[in-house]
Amino acid sequence: MEYVKKCFWLYFSFKGRANRREFWSFMFFVFTIALGLVFLEMLISPDTIFFSALGGAPLAVWYIFCFFPMLSVSIRRLHDIDFSAWWVLLALVPVFHIILLLFYLLPGSNRINSYGEEPSKNYHFVFNQI
Repeated sequence: MEYVKKCFWLYFSFKGRANRREFWSFMFFVFTIALGLVFLEMLISPDTIFFSALGGAPLAVWYIFCFFPMLSVSIRRLHDIDFSAWWVLLALVPVFHIILLLFYLLPGSNRINSYGEEPSKNYHFVFNQI
């Protein structure tokens, strides 16, 4: 849960680095809530998924709320493997999602790279300094 707090705390922070655990913990949290909202819509309007009573509004609001933290942690994850933030533009072309996914799976550099020091493993310490 510390990783999720950190991603929301750094809502518009595109500098620094994010390790794999931080990135995947946040993505898992966002998509779990999204899945819960889809199930909620199915409970409210079980006869059809596509034309529910809510019209997909809660899910749309959730993704709008999470857009910048997801973008931020994605860019910081690319920084951890010493890639430029411009690589996130691969997400605009559906075929290249696989390449971007492979980038997110790469281990981060265990040294200081052009985007800063290695991300701290002790997130309690990080939150006390923010």
